[in-house]
Amino acid sequence: MPNYKDFLLKLGNKVGLDVEDFIGTGIKTIGEQVDEGLRYIEDQGALGSLLNRYYSNMNRGSKLTTREKMQNTDLGRIKVNVGNVPLEETGRTIIKPDDVVDVEPFPLERFFDEDVAVIPTMWDRSDLGVLTRVNDENLAFPVPLDAGYQYPMTRSNFDANRFGASNKSPVTTVMNAAKRASGQKIDKKTGEITKEGKPVFGVYTNMGGESNDYSTMVSDTIIAMMPNAKITNKSVKEFDDLMKDRIENWPGLNGVQDNPEKMKKLRDFLNRPEGGNDRKLFVKTMETGKWNSQGFPDVASARAATSVQDMFGMGTGDATGRIIGQIDYNAPTTRVTDHNTYPVSIPRVPNTPLYRTSTKGGAFVDIPRDLLLPKYLKERRLANKPEVSDTRAITMSVPSQDLTPKTIDDIMMEIRRMENRGYPYNR
Repeated sequence: MPNYKDFLLKLGNKVGLDVEDFIGTGIKTIGEQVDEGLRYIEDQGALGSLLNRYYSNMNRGSKLTTREKMQNTDLGRIKVNVGNVPLEETGRTIIKPDDVVDVEPFPLERFFDEDVAVIPTMWDRSDLGVLTRVNDENLAFPVPLDAGYQYPMTRSNFDANRFGASNKSPVTTVMNAAKRASGQKIDKKTGEITKEGKPVFGVYTNMGGESNDYSTMVSDTIIAMMPNAKITNKSVKEFDDLMKDRIENWPGLNGVQDNPEKMKKLRDFLNRPEGGNDRKLFVKTMETGKWNSQGFPDVASARAATSVQDMFGMGTGDATGRIIGQIDYNAPTTRVTDHNTYPVSIPRVPNTPLYRTSTKGGAFVDIPRDLLLPKYLKERRLANKPEVSDTRAITMSVPSQDLTPKTIDDIMMEIRRMENRGYPYNR
């Protein structure tokens, strides 16, 4: 494994990167590179369990690509959403963050005697740190990972009381939902608060395996994989011709494999503040069979590498409760976010901890999303609205749930059941 400082000097600086580009990644001092992913799992039983979880949840958001291939699995011969690289051969090398705060167990029992509400904060699966390799190949430059649920855990974000980051519209939706859930009353004429609201906690609930595409992280990773791609000039031209029809002012992939300036130009174009939809289109175009089969970077591997590793194979909403914070719904939002993609932050109440759902003994656990929004999701099922549309509906409306004694009891009972079932339910 190359020394990271040498790696940065020899490769990163060629595309204009330096350590300051890692602001928001939780890295204060350059540390050890860590190998992670399915390719490094030696326990075949554990590997098989993770793969089976992925297969079982493909229609619930676990899939890392829209591409399907017939494969023999432990669950029979089925269509598996996979790219050119077999799932069991995917992996990454990452520099882990070293400047993060600890989270506390969420004190559910306390809320039997307090009036509080919770709202879902729907974020992607992006990890935190700096990515240097995908599978067994070095990236052309280190890719900063700015995180999904770990975003408020970096020291800079915690000290600045930032709970989450997104674009202005989603942040406004969350803030308005928190105000509604609080029950506060405001005089419309004077703007004066006539009735104080109750505490409202934002609870992370995960999106699907393809959800990182809007951020800079997946497109950055694909660009950094380009020098190792086995593609022809003809294929590059065909791809560029297609992208020019889809994206205005497309700078092109031509020359990106061996010209750092052209690589930087493409990266700067895609990473511009208004470039989110173009990043998604770039990624989703490249994952299609035509380009995947012609040797372009494997999009599924890039998505896996930029994601929190123990979320592999999870369905949408299965990692609910990974981070919980009290939203300061009367505070102004800020445009200083320490995030390369998202410009506006959700404020956290100052001097309050960050939490995570846990067992009575304090061991951290994830809970399914239906425990967070039992009434809302039950009403959707009664209205014959499919589960697959829940994520978008929750993102658009941001429903709330009062932590009633029954809701708390139901959550605690399910946590006890998961604890009794053992790993991976009690992680």
